[in-house]
Amino acid sequence: MADIIDLFNGDVEKDTDPDATLLLLMGRLDGFVLSGVDKEGREVTAVTFGTLPQALWFFERGKKTLLERVDNEE
Repeated sequence: MADIIDLFNGDVEKDTDPDATLLLLMGRLDGFVLSGVDKEGREVTAVTFGTLPQALWFFERGKKTLLERVDNEE
């Protein structure tokens, strides 16, 4: 399972400030796939990888990590 960077001491039951989270991640990542929603409710995806297959691989790995985390909490 991939590492989940816990920036908020395991408190995953509430939303966190996206801007604060991005600031905390500055300088810690070599690349990322970000999926979310903007202030108007539109879906947004940001990718820093140069190839879409690589971005998709990391996206799917992240999805797997989230699903495994849910399984481990039960």
